[in-house]
Amino acid sequence: MINDIIQFRSIYLQAIAKAWSDENFYSELVIPAKEFNSNLSKFLSGDNTVAESYKGFDRSELLSKTFDFDFPWPRMSVIIINNDTYWSSKYELGWVGINDLFIVQLPQAPYKKPSHSKKEDPAAEAATTLKEKEMAAEAVTAYYRLFPTLLGLPHEDAHGSAQDDQFLEFGRLTLRVVGTAWADPKFTQEITNPDLKNADPLLSKYFKYNNPWNFNIRFRNAKDFRWVKTSENSESPSSKPPQYHWENIPNNIMVLNYPNRPAETVDFPLALADYNNSGSAYPYTCP
Repeated sequence: MINDIIQFRSIYLQAIAKAWSDENFYSELVIPAKEFNSNLSKFLSGDNTVAESYKGFDRSELLSKTFDFDFPWPRMSVIIINNDTYWSSKYELGWVGINDLFIVQLPQAPYKKPSHSKKEDPAAEAATTLKEKEMAAEAVTAYYRLFPTLLGLPHEDAHGSAQDDQFLEFGRLTLRVVGTAWADPKFTQEITNPDLKNADPLLSKYFKYNNPWNFNIRFRNAKDFRWVKTSENSESPSSKPPQYHWENIPNNIMVLNYPNRPAETVDFPLALADYNNSGSAYPYTCP
């Protein structure tokens, strides 16, 4: 996994350097913060009327095409926004800006019905709900197969680096968040509150988790991310299809704050080197 992170980091540095000298590429790469933030609360609350626009903000495909790069995390979207991060050589400040952001998409409980679902006979509905509650353990393990790490399924075998361990630990934490959210609606409301700018205090409070990254973490109530019965018409050439599966699986989202070009061209190499000169708290960038 660490090799994938290093590769992505090098590609992202190339993208920054290109955007500093190519206005057309900058326009393709970077989303204005105002545009990103305008519907963020609605998006985080699970409003699907704005979900497509946030899918459209994903720049992983652009990075892949521009730099002939095999993006390693198909379950992770990358959004790059201009939040006025700037370079300051005065007093040796370096880069100045706010934290980057991870948005984790939480699936619905297996026994939670969509608001538009058709009403069933009460006895039949109770029997169905009981069965689906009994399958919650299967559902949560199926979720973990999709997201054993924040980035989704690792692109390559992990080799036990500290960076790998941090992402795997967060994957285990997310499983606990999912299980707690399914069992406790009040916790769900608390952890997915759109006004919560950073879930770190709640993760520390409930799970004794200390975020090792200088990233804020937010959770989205993904209302269409559901555990559903597999259609009998599903094609499975190699084996019988599972009885249930996750549908409408959304990507987790990594939001990176674009570093604006320094005022002096002569500072470009030093500024990029400084941007790359960060520890494990910044797995992809420097603030």
